[in-house]
Amino acid sequence: MAAQQLIVILPLLIPVFLAVYLLYYLARRRAPVDPMLAIIVASGGLWCGGYALEYSISDYDTKLLLGKFQYFAYVIGPVGWFTLGLKMQDSLHLLGKRGITLLLVVPTITMLLVFTSDFHHLFWTSKQLVEFNGLTMFENTYGPGFWLHIGYSYMLNL
Repeated sequence: MAAQQLIVILPLLIPVFLAVYLLYYLARRRAPVDPMLAIIVASGGLWCGGYALEYSISDYDTKLLLGKFQYFAYVIGPVGWFTLGLKMQDSLHLLGKRGITLLLVVPTITMLLVFTSDFHHLFWTSKQLVEFNGLTMFENTYGPGFWLHIGYSYMLNL
């Protein structure tokens, strides 16, 4: 493994260990905001761990699969932040079970598009490996499914 890879990969592993510790801590305590915090912490740890693994592997198919699994973190993180904001304002009860189900429609569609994009190219229109400063990474051209996900995530963050 080249020094450039280690410089990128090692700092990405620190949040993974922090996430595991924080998830353990949140599981032991019982505060009303803990479920939302656990979602946020898990999404951050999953993203960093997946990204570190993606950088450490040069095989196209394995790298692609890891990139797809990282989208679990990408779609659930904004939902966690949104529900935490509602909980902090004591408004989460207004959402109800139906509202939470509706909140998960776009993330579910996003995950379906991500894992089936090879067949329809609605999420990525093209994806190829490029080398940059000793790192092998993807160069993506995004389709409409990606922009739906981005718009929805930013709307939740606002």
